[in-house]
Amino acid sequence: DHSVLIFGGHQYQVGVADIDVWKVPLEPGSSATKLTISGSNFPKTLYDHAAIFHPGENAMFVVGGDQAWNDHNVWKLSLGESPTWTPFSAGGNTLINRIRHTAVYNPVDDSMIMFGGQIDAIFKNDVWKFSFGTKAWSQLFPGGSEKPSARVNHSAVYDAADNSMVVFGGAI
Repeated sequence: DHSVLIFGGHQYQVGVADIDVWKVPLEPGSSATKLTISGSNFPKTLYDHAAIFHPGENAMFVVGGDQAWNDHNVWKLSLGESPTWTPFSAGGNTLINRIRHTAVYNPVDDSMIMFGGQIDAIFKNDVWKFSFGTKAWSQLFPGGSEKPSARVNHSAVYDAADNSMVVFGGAI
């Protein structure tokens, strides 16, 4: 299935955030459909979050975001016949609310890597790893003589050839 999932967002002109999930097929002539989510457990309205798709679990995982932080720092949306949200209680270091960051899925060690973003009014350039095996966060300390500056609203992709996260753009 070659599709893009779109979750949440904020309509600044009307001041509304939502929890809708849309599936947008990448085939020409296809149209977007709103997923019907079952159950009664949902994240709060959400924007400025990061999300990744986990192919082994056929699920979208969402971390952080404005207006959404409660007792869970990761939410899972199972994408089977009946899509359902599940809060993920993570162990290890507990992250506090973070917005305007990025995340990528790393298939080599089955993890989500998160970079940068904002906590309160402070821009960050730290790197965190969420291991799906242990369901725990740990901070990474990448080597190298140069590191990206603290930033928000950037983009990131996973580079399979180098098993790396490539970060570009954003506000610093």
